[in-house]
Amino acid sequence: MDQRLTPQERLTHPRHIEAVFACKRSDAGKRLVLYAMPNSFPFNRLAVVIGRKAGNAVVRHRFKRIVREAFRLSKSAQPTGWDWIVLPRLPGKNNKGASPPKIVDWTMTEIQEEMILLMQRQAARESRRDRPGADRFPSKEVGHVPTPPPPGS
Repeated sequence: MDQRLTPQERLTHPRHIEAVFACKRSDAGKRLVLYAMPNSFPFNRLAVVIGRKAGNAVVRHRFKRIVREAFRLSKSAQPTGWDWIVLPRLPGKNNKGASPPKIVDWTMTEIQEEMILLMQRQAARESRRDRPGADRFPSKEVGHVPTPPPPGS
């Protein structure tokens, strides 16, 4: 299998990135936040988004390189047909106690393992959503009146 990260496997157009965010399917781990949206391609596409609060340009670019490399090396373990956006999970202002490790301390192995876990979790959620009978709420069709239970039950 070809391990290169081809240009078609990158989400670069702002409209496509906004569509993934608008889909509102996200999952968070210890270090990463992952947004997902199914696509109609036989391959995955990736975008890495990181704000200035995460660090200077060197730190931000290092994070992007590590995430892209982790994505490239873990192609065989990923569910296919998804658009992924990866963001670092930064410490909040109200966190008390020991501060989490900074982005520069994260290893590629840690990022790769967490990214694969989040991708598989997101794909599993989607497969549960697609099952027949997965809709827990009855339809609200016009004219649909629920029948009351029989007396004595």
